[in-house]
Amino acid sequence: MIIRLTFSIVALMLSVGIDVTFANELNPAPEHNCDKLAAHPKHPEKVGAGVEWSDLNPENAIQACKDAVSLFPNEARFKYQLGRAFDKQEALNDAIKWYKLAAELGDVRAQFSLGLVFSEGQGIPPNHEAAAKWFGRAAKSGNAAAQANLATMYLKGHGVEQNYKSAIKWYTLAAEQEFVDAEFALGWMYIYGKDVPQDKAAGVKWLTLAANHGSSEAQTTLGVTYRIGEAVTQNYDSALKWLQLAAEQGSASAQYYLGDMYIYGQGVPRDFTRALMWWTISAANDYELAIDDMGFFDGRLSLAEKKIAEQLAKKWIEEHPFRTTATVEAKVPAPSDAEVPNEDVNLSQEDIEKGLDALLKEDFSTALYIFKLPAEQGHAQAQYFLGMTYSKAKHIPKRRKLAFKWFTRAAEQGNSAAQSILGVLYARGRGVPKDRNQAHKWLLIADRLGAKDAKFMRDLFLTDLTPTEIDMGQRLADEWLEKHPN
Repeated sequence: MIIRLTFSIVALMLSVGIDVTFANELNPAPEHNCDKLAAHPKHPEKVGAGVEWSDLNPENAIQACKDAVSLFPNEARFKYQLGRAFDKQEALNDAIKWYKLAAELGDVRAQFSLGLVFSEGQGIPPNHEAAAKWFGRAAKSGNAAAQANLATMYLKGHGVEQNYKSAIKWYTLAAEQEFVDAEFALGWMYIYGKDVPQDKAAGVKWLTLAANHGSSEAQTTLGVTYRIGEAVTQNYDSALKWLQLAAEQGSASAQYYLGDMYIYGQGVPRDFTRALMWWTISAANDYELAIDDMGFFDGRLSLAEKKIAEQLAKKWIEEHPFRTTATVEAKVPAPSDAEVPNEDVNLSQEDIEKGLDALLKEDFSTALYIFKLPAEQGHAQAQYFLGMTYSKAKHIPKRRKLAFKWFTRAAEQGNSAAQSILGVLYARGRGVPKDRNQAHKWLLIADRLGAKDAKFMRDLFLTDLTPTEIDMGQRLADEWLEKHPN
């Protein structure tokens, strides 16, 4: 009786020219070539196996999905898949258009994708309010990734008013779906009392769940927790287990702490060679403590022992090509002499203030959006600020080398602040192999061009220059200044 009544209503609506918009819910469109070329493997309403992002061919998928949208104009999944294809092609305005059309029809994956596009702001200005809106809609529909992203926005106050209770609420909902990033976030917040009342038992619970689900961050944190006996009974075996798992996944901090345990003989025989191996791998992954502490082995290991450690590190990196962001002997290409600035590039004082404000708030996507294009077009001040952005954005792979690259470009154009920083980078080996001659050169140049901190930095980092090094640095500085008289 109910079925007959439904069909009678449909027939009546059709007879008077009313569009039956829910027809697709009753009869989803059959599999189309658009599904084969652009469906997301985790889309809840996908038809077929789906296509990984790396395998998506946007040119073929766009045409197929345009055909599908024409045939089935009310099918949300085809609109989403067309948006996904445009997204892969980096045609973001088209991607946003089709994501929105799908999202308004209730496609949860499209809602989440819109949140990502607006929060990352790659190629368009970041819009945290819009990101929060679309993450919120997807989160309310149960999308765990959207719930975790929304929680982070509440935690940082991006696009919404900062609210720690709301952050915990959404992280918990995502974590209860075994979303590993949310499990780790909850564990970290509870164990250290980060923005919530400290609850060490809850922290260990969530960290353990995240670690068992493969989170290297959680494995590292658990390893350190067991090593020092924080919130748990001190247990070196458990510490080694979790740090080893994280180190094998490429966690630079776990690699460092694993080396530290070999130094102190905690749970393993004391072995400086093995410790140096792990610190070398960690340093190749740009981990600051490993880079800064490498001098510990001077006088404790012979040159032959250091060579063995280096060979072990190289072998590990060769066997784990996707677990490191650099090689042991990372080389930075020599910069070109001087970049010709583009006089048409405009970076207003308002833009600079917005970018610096974003940096202070650790809103790195906004800072990158403001500084990257003018930097690429030759604007020296933008290059300097882009270097600052990369130096602070710890989540960006190879950030030190990117920072070095942009400080170098700004320095070559005469930016004295960048020259001063570049001297320090060379002195400390940050993003580039240590080079005292280059460090001295750039700090001398910066000092002569008016950088107020250059002399202080030279006295701080280059206190024991030999007469030969002093002469070499002055000669290099003089040569550069002769080539750049203005």
